[in-house]
Amino acid sequence: EEKELRGLADSYKSLVVTPQTLTEVDKARKVLKNKRLEIENTVKGNKKSIKDLIDKHVMEAERLVAIISPVEQRLLKEQKDLEEKQAAEARAKIEAEENRKRAIRSKITQIELLTSNARKSDKKEELYAIEQDFYNLIEEVDFQEFTDEAKSVQDVFHSALESRLAYLKEQENKVV
Repeated sequence: EEKELRGLADSYKSLVVTPQTLTEVDKARKVLKNKRLEIENTVKGNKKSIKDLIDKHVMEAERLVAIISPVEQRLLKEQKDLEEKQAAEARAKIEAEENRKRAIRSKITQIELLTSNARKSDKKEELYAIEQDFYNLIEEVDFQEFTDEAKSVQDVFHSALESRLAYLKEQENKVV
């Protein structure tokens, strides 16, 4: 088709408009115009056909998506809900672990306080009560991950208790 159009254009290229060629020019112009309109109308027709085809495909795609979309949306929601639940459970587990560790640290602090009280006590009965409080505290808590710190605090407690009991025994012997 391009070859035909180039031939047609070439055949009219050398045409010069004069009063003598006016009829021939008018005829040539009408032939070129008709060809141009034929091409433009073909494009218009093709545009409409293509648009209709696209519209048809879009509608079909929308119909097909409507079949699967509700299931996808349900799965997405359930997945999101489960992930949120798992995240909340993980946060709760972390918080529980932090609370457990705080409780252990609190017990270690209480043992340090008992140590201080043992160093100040002047009565054996009071020291034995402090010692009993100490054993009650360490039975309640798993010091596993605080082994070094807990061992150190326990050693200091025992040392203070033994030292104070020895001091009180020495004082009793002086009195007798």
